[in-house]
Amino acid sequence: MLAASATVVLAVGIGASVASAETVPAPGSSASPTASPTVSSTASPAPDDDQTAAGEVTGTVTEAETGNPLPGATVSAVPNDSSETTRRVTTMANGDYRIVGVAPGGYKIVFEMEGFEPVTRAVAMQPYGIQTVDAELSPLSVEVTVDRTSLAAGESVQLDATGFRAGERVDVEVHSAPVRVASFTTDADGSLSTRITVPTSVEPGVHEIVVIGESGRTGSVTVTITGSAPLIATG
Repeated sequence: MLAASATVVLAVGIGASVASAETVPAPGSSASPTASPTVSSTASPAPDDDQTAAGEVTGTVTEAETGNPLPGATVSAVPNDSSETTRRVTTMANGDYRIVGVAPGGYKIVFEMEGFEPVTRAVAMQPYGIQTVDAELSPLSVEVTVDRTSLAAGESVQLDATGFRAGERVDVEVHSAPVRVASFTTDADGSLSTRITVPTSVEPGVHEIVVIGESGRTGSVTVTITGSAPLIATG
């Protein structure tokens, strides 16, 4: 009897030890053991270090000849490694601009406007940096060409000119003694392509066809007037 009692006590001790690790169903039960709950968590994505440390580029764009502000000029921040999207803005009425969200690194700041020579500045952006980059733009040189440089007064000639502002009014004159020929408006790219007729009042000799823009830009080409165009009989 003592041996049997010792065996029963040992069995109960072992059962208590197992129950502390896992719930054991009662004999004859169909229930499955209950597993410990699993806890999962989703970590927040790490922030983009470059964007977190982004800075800005500001400045003013003016006309080199006058110092006047240039509204509507395009300013672009172009990464040296070209691995990011170029950031681009236009200047305000006072010539100011501001490019935000510029990640650290090397950039080319490009200033452009119709009728002006483009300007490029190099800048190294530091984390959270603010860079001031101003620019002065110089007008393009006006170039004038004609399809022939020897003609008679009263004849027409093809004239092409570039280097003006878009939509600018230009006057065409024949010098030495100024003789006004006509007025025209430039295309969207600041160019002019038209035919003009040399006035019959122009004396034979060497003259200049002069193109004068309302902005003050001028260009010219030298021609020789050989005489007056012959009259055509009308019957």
